[in-house]
Amino acid sequence: MKKSIFPLILLLFSLTSCEKEVTKIAERGDIITTRQIKIYTPKEIQDLLVIRKFEVPFTLEYNVKAVKIAYMTPQPDGKLVNATGAVFIPETQGEFPVICFQHGTQTQRHLVPSLGAGNSDAGLAGAVAASMGYVCVAADYLGLGESYIVPPYLLAENSANTVIDMLRASFSYLSGQGVQTSSSLYLTGYSQGGHITMATHHEIEKNYSDEFQVKAAAPLAGPYDLQATIDTVMAWGTYKQPILMAYLMNSYDHYYGWDRLSEIFKEPYASDIPGDFDGSQMMNKINNGLPQSLDSLFLETFIEDYEAGNEEDIRNATSENSLLNFVPSAPVRLIHGDADMIVPYSNSLAAKEYYEKGGKANVKLITVEGDHEGAAEAAMIAAMLWFELLRNK
Repeated sequence: MKKSIFPLILLLFSLTSCEKEVTKIAERGDIITTRQIKIYTPKEIQDLLVIRKFEVPFTLEYNVKAVKIAYMTPQPDGKLVNATGAVFIPETQGEFPVICFQHGTQTQRHLVPSLGAGNSDAGLAGAVAASMGYVCVAADYLGLGESYIVPPYLLAENSANTVIDMLRASFSYLSGQGVQTSSSLYLTGYSQGGHITMATHHEIEKNYSDEFQVKAAAPLAGPYDLQATIDTVMAWGTYKQPILMAYLMNSYDHYYGWDRLSEIFKEPYASDIPGDFDGSQMMNKINNGLPQSLDSLFLETFIEDYEAGNEEDIRNATSENSLLNFVPSAPVRLIHGDADMIVPYSNSLAAKEYYEKGGKANVKLITVEGDHEGAAEAAMIAAMLWFELLRNK
């Protein structure tokens, strides 16, 4: 009996198909999805500035296309996870310098750049910069946006990697869209964003100088000397933003594997803190639920141990994530409010002194008037004025 060759053909076809299937291994900076958020006109951007009571001495010239990007980046244990951010693009022809903007502390996952200029100060800053003729890249950070892990708050290297991978994803997207960028990369950010800006600058110059060239960096009011910052706050005894201490301890307790919140905080705070940072809670609500007196927030035994120098877990972690450990090649302007009692002004003084001792660093300290909140607008404007000066040279 004549045998059918049909099964043989199917077998050969399936083998051929399998040979053609190539599963791409995910890499850092790979784009998962992109989605246009909105196109903003200069008037719409100006209206948002008025609503936020911001005044900027810049001409808003171009329409701005805001695009949300989901991409791959490592969490602190090295496993690749999804992260999100936004890129803001001028709607005109040309070759654009790039500003990478790092936002300040946030606890609500929807108040981030990838939700647009109307939802976050970082998004609004991105729209302003793009309307001035820059491309602006802004990461949401892990634990915010569409990332649902515990926020790795003030973990320097991991935060820098999140920003670097957002830059990679953004440049890939821009290239695919035919948007031309110049070799000028400017870094800036406020508060937590200042810390991440300096960390990113460090990582780029240390490990990624063949991929990115930082033209200038303006870290704004960041806790660069993190260990000294915690020492200062503990010595004060009271702190208007206890949320920042809780956020930091929750992050380090989780990622360093301490499991020690009940040994650090009094109840009910020790039990409540992990839920406070799940991405749904308002910062003011969390802060108002915590006592400003550190004697009421922390256990007495913890305070005694810390003051005696026995809290090695915390001292080692804050030392590891402090940033006075490199001398930058690109010029730096440290900008800080003179009356800052949230992130002490001494951070920028210490950074300036460290850089000067390192020699050959083009670093200056610009002091603006105001406390941490009140100086933010002036600090960001000072950074942009400097970037504009460099761009127009």
